[in-house]
Amino acid sequence: MGKYGCAAVIAVILFLLAACGTGSEGQSKASEPEANQSNAQAEARKTADEHSKTGETDMRNLMIAVGGQEFEATLESNETVQALRGMLPMTLNMEEMNSNEKYYFFDQALPAEEKAVGSIHAGDIMLYGSDCLVLFFKDFSTFYHYTRIGHVDNEAEFVQALGKGAVEVSLRAAE
Repeated sequence: MGKYGCAAVIAVILFLLAACGTGSEGQSKASEPEANQSNAQAEARKTADEHSKTGETDMRNLMIAVGGQEFEATLESNETVQALRGMLPMTLNMEEMNSNEKYYFFDQALPAEEKAVGSIHAGDIMLYGSDCLVLFFKDFSTFYHYTRIGHVDNEAEFVQALGKGAVEVSLRAAE
């Protein structure tokens, strides 16, 4: 092996060592969102445990106030709903997108169990990603993934109340 052969071997070894260091840093950064999501899930479980210790029943309904009217929504039973329940009551300024939904980005992530839903129906309440609450007011097919939160029981009047453009929406636990 000549002078150039040794230099090539050393260069390859240095390259491999440098690549190993970069890989471990990338792994640390990739696990940060998982840690944040795990923290949000733990917080949701803690909230649910606190509700059961205080004798509160499982909240299966949500009241949504918009345009001077109140609508009842039936909720799913999942960690996202538990976390959302712990944030109530709240008032949100929701923006409109695609003439079929109102959305709001939370400051914190919620636990998410995203699935391909296939179709959306007027009155559906979903979480997009881990921090975007979406109220749908039209039926359509989709390839996007969402976490189901619930569905507004009287969707026809709900759609009318949402109107066009941005809207203020208040959420509270049903009594």
